[in-house]
Amino acid sequence: MKTTIIIPVFYGPEQALRAISAAESTTNRASTEIIVIDDTGNKSFNDFFKKMLSSLGLIEKITLKINQENQGYLKACKNEIIGLSSEYAVILHQDTLVTGDWLTNMIKTAESDSKIALVNPSTNYAPILNIDIPKGSSINQISKFLNDYDYKDKFIDIVTATDFCLLLKNQYIKEYGFFDESYEKGYGAVADLHFRYITQGLRAVISPSSFVYHKGSGIEDEQDEIYKQNRVKLMDRYKDVHDGSIEEFTNKTVLNDIREQLSNTKDRDIDVLFISPSNNITGGGVKIMHNMCNSLNEVGINSTIASTWVDTFKYRQDRLYKEIEYKELYNLNIKPKVIAYSLDHNAYEVIKYVRHIEKQYKYTPKILYIAQDVEGWFEYHDTESFITYAALGDQILTVSPFVQGFLQDKLPNKKIDMILNSISSNFYGDYLQIINKTQSSDELFTITAMMRDDTKRGAKIISEAITNVSKKLNRKVKFIGFGGDISIPSGLPNIIYEKYERIPEDRVKELLAKSNLFIEASFFQGFGLVAIEALFSNNIVLSSKNAGAAGVLPKVDNIDFFTIADSNELEEKILEIVNQNNRKDD
Repeated sequence: MKTTIIIPVFYGPEQALRAISAAESTTNRASTEIIVIDDTGNKSFNDFFKKMLSSLGLIEKITLKINQENQGYLKACKNEIIGLSSEYAVILHQDTLVTGDWLTNMIKTAESDSKIALVNPSTNYAPILNIDIPKGSSINQISKFLNDYDYKDKFIDIVTATDFCLLLKNQYIKEYGFFDESYEKGYGAVADLHFRYITQGLRAVISPSSFVYHKGSGIEDEQDEIYKQNRVKLMDRYKDVHDGSIEEFTNKTVLNDIREQLSNTKDRDIDVLFISPSNNITGGGVKIMHNMCNSLNEVGINSTIASTWVDTFKYRQDRLYKEIEYKELYNLNIKPKVIAYSLDHNAYEVIKYVRHIEKQYKYTPKILYIAQDVEGWFEYHDTESFITYAALGDQILTVSPFVQGFLQDKLPNKKIDMILNSISSNFYGDYLQIINKTQSSDELFTITAMMRDDTKRGAKIISEAITNVSKKLNRKVKFIGFGGDISIPSGLPNIIYEKYERIPEDRVKELLAKSNLFIEASFFQGFGLVAIEALFSNNIVLSSKNAGAAGVLPKVDNIDFFTIADSNELEEKILEIVNQNNRKDD
């Protein structure tokens, strides 16, 4: 029995690589083939993506198909689905992460009834089907819970199938067809397929024992006119079937039982608990802990984050865990093997919770200190307290060679280890070499600068450099500043200025995608990760030699460093890059 998994890729290589790697590692190559469709229609991305797959050892384990022009989701999938000889086909989105025996369980569900034509797994993000990750848990725990749950073969018929991860029986594709391409942008095409099959007496069900994490892009905007038109078309065809399915589905109890049991489970056996000062992960040490937590969960190590302060600003981030407030640790009975922290002012909370565990559960967890700051940090902070809190750790990790040497000298009896972050310079350095340093475009050359509120000197240098550059340009340039005290005078010649305060991570990526040059001079390591995201968006990066980015950025052609002593050097580098780049004015 053969299964073909189809993964269409339209954007960001890092996210797609995670999905491909997880799918490859959880399936049997003898009975499963994976077809990856690069539908970006961008030759630079094509070459870049292919090299990444090769470097990770995935290229020989999959079939990579490159569309020279973007065909769109429906056509890209249809071209591969039609004519398949496999018994099963699976469409898998690039913003997913499969877990455990997901495919085996989905096939078992499909085999349980010859009338089952479509199968969805359980997930954290899908209309009606979602099962939330409980507070203090991760995708690995929920996957294990669902796999072990006694369903008594109660496979639930669903209202409408969704295509984030959709298994189809090929015999019914041949008999009743695939996606209807008349649904522009794809809105409604999956629901149309679902109802077409249902009206033929077939079934679409959920396989609750399979769990697939789905970030979700939220692309189906209900205010979109095309979405509205497609919705009318769908209801004209299948309104009675749709309404009947909803009424029947609301009477199903298995999913509700699962949700209730998960939410009421208090004991949480966690491998690694990160204690963080905030749930805001747009930059700094908190972002590093978030990335590490995600990376651990990707490889099956249950990890979560407890925040001592909850930011009410709404962010949309890729989290493979459900964060909690620090005070909830005591009610949920979180029992970690390791407690990790990064910032000094969380040491009290760490020690307090260790003492609670010792008293309540009669064991002592290991303490991991992540020394994430770099050389510039020591110009403004108390190094003695830094050493004191680092000494609490049973193990100390750092991503900074400077900090490793500094702490090893101060704490000779401790072993200070270097780590590679989830976005590491060694891992991505070779890939970043192949990004074109300059590209032609009709768009305006755009400079983006990012800064924290408490790094005033860096903000001042950037603001001065941009102000001086404006007087020497012979064309218009857009300058976007977000965060911190970056501010330039209004009415500068040749500068179109946009200023942002706090914005979600997805919005940061959107800005970087339209930018050409990224500048940062913050002392915080997490901003180096944003700089690497900028590189993936084909930006040139300028970073202060003492900045947080310096600790993680690879040495490649697209990165240059400046001294933060004054603005003259930065000004010269900006002018050189702008003048070398052949983008046109508006």
